[in-house]
Amino acid sequence: MRDSRFQPVGRRAFTLIELLIVVAIISILAGIALVNFLDAQVRSKASRAKADMKTVVTALEAYAVDHGSYPTYHYSNVPQAALEFHIGGQVPGFGLPDTTWDGRNPLTTPIGYISSMPTDPFAAHKGGLPPEVREYMYVNWNYALQALATDPHAPTFAYAAQHYGPYRLHSRGPDGDGPDSGTPYDPTNGTVSNGDITYGPNTGFDRFVPFPSS
Repeated sequence: MRDSRFQPVGRRAFTLIELLIVVAIISILAGIALVNFLDAQVRSKASRAKADMKTVVTALEAYAVDHGSYPTYHYSNVPQAALEFHIGGQVPGFGLPDTTWDGRNPLTTPIGYISSMPTDPFAAHKGGLPPEVREYMYVNWNYALQALATDPHAPTFAYAAQHYGPYRLHSRGPDGDGPDSGTPYDPTNGTVSNGDITYGPNTGFDRFVPFPSS
């Protein structure tokens, strides 16, 4: 007589509840991995932005040594980015795009202080617009005070020049906006951060100077 203890036991199928639990666990792990991947992407772009901006700063300082002042700036001459400001050109009035800018960047033409202007990694949504709109934003506060001396915003320019220094470079940061968010980028906020990456000769990185409300 065969001992029943050695009888083969058939495989028991997974129940629906067990399958749902497994699927839920896999979904949670996939969600965590996706968030970490997106966070890593944002941190990588932020590091690249700072490295690019340091290169532009070196070019700006070399330009200032040769010319005794920093480059002027202009507002983008396309409606989609009318209030963005970029290196070179002339500002015809606050908030008005410069329609006379000929496209020459004083950091690359005629003397190459930098081989080419880097593109802001957080400006992917600016695809299809002129190259300058996808570059890091720049404002020369001293030039703004001269060109827009009678503008009602002139006290703001003076305040910025006092705190940032003669100019400010700006990356849009993870939210793709700026420089109006008023918050420095913090890597601990990851993909949800609305902070910007800003550089001024007096402030360095990671310090935003709030403008007076008036």
